[in-house]
Amino acid sequence: MEFKTASTEFLLASMDRNSRKRSLDDDDDDDDDIGNPYEGDFIQPETPSEAAISRRHAARTTHARTGRSIFIKKEMRGLKAYVTEYCATTTMHGFRYLAESRTSCERYFWLTLLLLAICVCGVLISRILLRFMSHPVIVSFSNKESPINTVPFPAVTICPMTKTKRSIFNFTQAIYDVMDGKDITEEQDKLGEYLTLLCHYSGRHFRASDLLDDDFLEQLDNVKLDISEFADNCWYLNNWHDRCEKFFWPIIVDEGICYTFNMLDKHHIFFDDVFFPKDFFNPQTQWNLSWTIDQGYTNRSIYAYPYRAYLPGYDNGLHIEFQQSSSELDYLCLDSIQGFSILLHAPHVVPQMKKHHIKVAFGDAVIATVQPNLIKTPDEVRKYHPDIRECYFTNEKVLLYFKQYSPENCRLECITNYTLEMCGCVNFHMPRNKSTPICGLGKYSCMKKAERDLKYLELHNSLNVGKAAFFCDCRPACVHLKYEADHSQSNWHYDRLYFAKQRKEMNTS
Repeated sequence: MEFKTASTEFLLASMDRNSRKRSLDDDDDDDDDIGNPYEGDFIQPETPSEAAISRRHAARTTHARTGRSIFIKKEMRGLKAYVTEYCATTTMHGFRYLAESRTSCERYFWLTLLLLAICVCGVLISRILLRFMSHPVIVSFSNKESPINTVPFPAVTICPMTKTKRSIFNFTQAIYDVMDGKDITEEQDKLGEYLTLLCHYSGRHFRASDLLDDDFLEQLDNVKLDISEFADNCWYLNNWHDRCEKFFWPIIVDEGICYTFNMLDKHHIFFDDVFFPKDFFNPQTQWNLSWTIDQGYTNRSIYAYPYRAYLPGYDNGLHIEFQQSSSELDYLCLDSIQGFSILLHAPHVVPQMKKHHIKVAFGDAVIATVQPNLIKTPDEVRKYHPDIRECYFTNEKVLLYFKQYSPENCRLECITNYTLEMCGCVNFHMPRNKSTPICGLGKYSCMKKAERDLKYLELHNSLNVGKAAFFCDCRPACVHLKYEADHSQSNWHYDRLYFAKQRKEMNTS
């Protein structure tokens, strides 16, 4: 009605204007002196007032709101119909009770149960998601057993506790001479410094240079015990060999010069710029490598290298008899337990004897039962980031010194880099290029501090306190070979066996 009234007023004003014009025309007929018929009072059309405009806008707004309200009600009725139809026809238990004509109490009861079930499902799904985020890769046992000849026989590294031949250099006697104020030669002073590093002797009786001479390893090689002097007889695959040096060759580890069996040579472990003098990590016999950690053995030859573990059992293992003269023992070097340290490891891994080993003392017979543990990861897992799968494939993380990745090699390289950064040199057993100096006895405290600090940094990172400035990132290998050994120990009366054999030979002759 308000809109029509405004229009009516506008039409009446227009009619008044037309009437006025007709009156003016009549006057023109009477008075010819009037020039402009539009001069004089002219009635303008009335402009709608602000109140009329507001009423018109309010009417339009009310009409629009009414239209939207009707549309929303229609949509809600349609949605309610869909929900009711779904609840009535779904196979999920409980929903149909919401669609049926039941009391409000029943509906609230079933609605509460359904909401509770949805909440429980949400909690379980969130737990599964968190478990996947924290442990995305599951290690499971294969349903199919693998033949033992598909994995190599473990590499065996042997380190004698005695580091020098006393007939060449008597470490204990040299210390006594220095304590008694006796003069020693420059060569004895140099060897005393070298042996102090190897024997971890806490006393400081010899020179303490910051850097060692380039002939350090050559000097140790000249005074070391050769394997033929302590390994008398060797059996492998039930075949006897009187020359154990045919199977063992010298390597440099944290215990000094040791001997290893069935390990890859340095050309397959280190890059070409890694420097090791003489014949360390280099066997006398060169074999064609036919095994990799990723692919296993690439041929079916029984003479493949590294040697296979053909059959299980005591007769198909490695047997070694150790003999050493008591006059060669040096109790100031290492500890009072004299004998040998033995470590079983994968062929492509550089052993670290201080981490874990089996100690064989003189007069003991030790039998180790070895269980190989091979972890394989399918290639489908490669699409996940290493942070998610928490492992590295062999060629995924490139190391500076090693051709093949393993957590053991990675940790050795990490402590090497950290020691070089902190001390400006590396320990004698660490991989290095020819220009990297070897730390002397004067840097011994620095090397031990670097080793200790790196352990704290790794602990700091493992507790997720925050990533430290120096981060090793030595994750487990996605394809990993590890040997677990259970050993038993008993007394070995070799002297009685020796005399019994001698008596038998005398009676026979």
